[in-house]
Amino acid sequence: MVLPEAIVDTSVLIAMHHLGVWNCLNLLYTKVYVPRAVEREFLARKDMDEPMLSKHHKFLEHIYSLPWVEACSDYDSVIVGMYNMKKGIHLGESEAFAQWQALGNIPEVLVDDRKARSLARIEKIEHHGTMYLLALLEIRLKCIRYYQAAEKLHKELKFRINDKTVEEVYRNVKNRLL
Repeated sequence: MVLPEAIVDTSVLIAMHHLGVWNCLNLLYTKVYVPRAVEREFLARKDMDEPMLSKHHKFLEHIYSLPWVEACSDYDSVIVGMYNMKKGIHLGESEAFAQWQALGNIPEVLVDDRKARSLARIEKIEHHGTMYLLALLEIRLKCIRYYQAAEKLHKELKFRINDKTVEEVYRNVKNRLL
């Protein structure tokens, strides 16, 4: 089975880092691209104190040393601007979508924001969110406990996801893999 490539948005990067499962993504993707705006958003979170910011810098240094992770900025700024003008689409999401176009519409876009996911559906962009990834990591690879991870994201990061959606995503991924 050939693994796909992916472009990550900030919320997915934050969640995977917080749960300590970033390195598991190479079991799902051959290459993960991180747009520059996503990197900046990751480092500019308002809830971070100086030691946490330093930890985030070290994490980025670590992931960029991995052969399957690549910082990316190979996209047209006009396209970024067009996506960014769409109501509710942040710069990181805009750059992820623009990078998707620059790479020939091949990679998946990993994004959680409801408006960005809606836009991805309209644009016919293959996309998945954090909960989908966590379900895959548990069901296919047994390297995480899905429900505990969901609870941790909800409690510690104020991740906006309800129990019904958590259950629905898990069931959908499990059915898809059978």
